[in-house]
Amino acid sequence: MVTNGALPASLRASVGGGLQLELGAALTWQRIVADVEREYGWTPTPSPGASGYRTLAQQETLFQQRYSTIFSEGDRNLAHAKTWQGKTWWLRPGVAPAATPGTSNHGYGKAMDVGYLGGFGTTRYNQFKTVAARYGWDNVEGKSINEPWHWVQTRAVTAPTDPTPPTSEADMPLNQADLEAIDRIVVDRVNLILNQREARGLAVLTQADKEAVDKLIVDRLNQRLTQPILSGQQQDKETIDRLITDRLAQALEAHGAGGTVTVDPVAIAKAVNDDAKKRREGWS
Repeated sequence: MVTNGALPASLRASVGGGLQLELGAALTWQRIVADVEREYGWTPTPSPGASGYRTLAQQETLFQQRYSTIFSEGDRNLAHAKTWQGKTWWLRPGVAPAATPGTSNHGYGKAMDVGYLGGFGTTRYNQFKTVAARYGWDNVEGKSINEPWHWVQTRAVTAPTDPTPPTSEADMPLNQADLEAIDRIVVDRVNLILNQREARGLAVLTQADKEAVDKLIVDRLNQRLTQPILSGQQQDKETIDRLITDRLAQALEAHGAGGTVTVDPVAIAKAVNDDAKKRREGWS
């Protein structure tokens, strides 16, 4: 079980600006940003500070900056009172509330504070809300505490139907068609990030580099990606994640990308796992 504020590094992915989110939330955040850019012509950006995943220590620091055990004459709203470490804590005047340490969605890597939306009901707020809903994000929690910037992934995005898989499929490894489909998922994820960078005038891989990345990943998939990834054993999934992560990192280094191209191999590996799982469950 994942502890709030102690999300393992293997379950986190970078989303830029020194921020991280849980793997699934990171993937959908990237899609939200890409869709808003394409459809509305502006780029959603996190608010300054620890806007994404927060460790328990970060949440404790934030909480103590905003709350005090001394009752504030400037804020008599008892709804703002919280209990932590056996004491009652009062919101300091003029600051926004914060979750009690160990309870924040930021501690699970599922929340992002989005900057410059301009408040509830503004054009940008509504545009972001429309796109975010596609990927399971909403501002319900944020609205309850008067924070238009606080968005949470509250549901996983799944296929529209969930048919019962054939009984015999449980014993079947991935076939060549499955491997090719997974290959396409990987390439799509790589191209999405690279195209976003190219649009901003940043360094990108050449087509030959992309094909080299593709080949290295497919080679590794062909060698090792059979039933273990779909067996439900977390150890098997993490092994495949590491294999893909290592190969992609080697490819980027070998073909001159170095540290200049931000391709998130962990998020890509997670997408591979998700796609394979869906195929096993009959969602193709």
